[in-house]
Amino acid sequence: IAAKFVGPSGKVIGIDMTDQMLKVARENKPVVARNLGYDAVEFKKGYLEQVPVEAKTVDIVTSNCVVNLSPDKPKVFSEIWRILKDNGRMVIADIVSDRAVPAHLKVNPQLWGECTVGALTQPEFLAQLQEAGFYGLSVLKKVYWKSIDGFDFYSVTVQGFKFEKTSGCRFIRSR
Repeated sequence: IAAKFVGPSGKVIGIDMTDQMLKVARENKPVVARNLGYDAVEFKKGYLEQVPVEAKTVDIVTSNCVVNLSPDKPKVFSEIWRILKDNGRMVIADIVSDRAVPAHLKVNPQLWGECTVGALTQPEFLAQLQEAGFYGLSVLKKVYWKSIDGFDFYSVTVQGFKFEKTSGCRFIRSR
């Protein structure tokens, strides 16, 4: 999908931490290239907390339901900030909960596999993105996903932008 948006002169980098998913992606790469009429995709093995991409080289970062799997979400958001160019954008779809997920749910491996119990609350998710430096944060979409032991989970799509303050910039508080 991303390759279709960037066109023949663009480049897409897919990141996954598992050899199995990378194998499937690489097997399907020629089919996608043939259908599009160009090859704009590269796949790399890596982790959300240490993305194998050089700093300030990416225009947009997209992610679909994987941030909740990370044990170090602030590091994930910091990595997204690191690889984005100035004025870059991130659009992340992920799961959030209506309140903090209790420990007894967090130790359930099946619920981890369902990408739910690693969720932050929406305010925590947005606050961590803001702490990483993103501005203009907005929730583009929020849809109820499911309820587990009385805890409600939602799929949210969040957008934010990178703007690096440089010398000569100063913060002016509006009144």
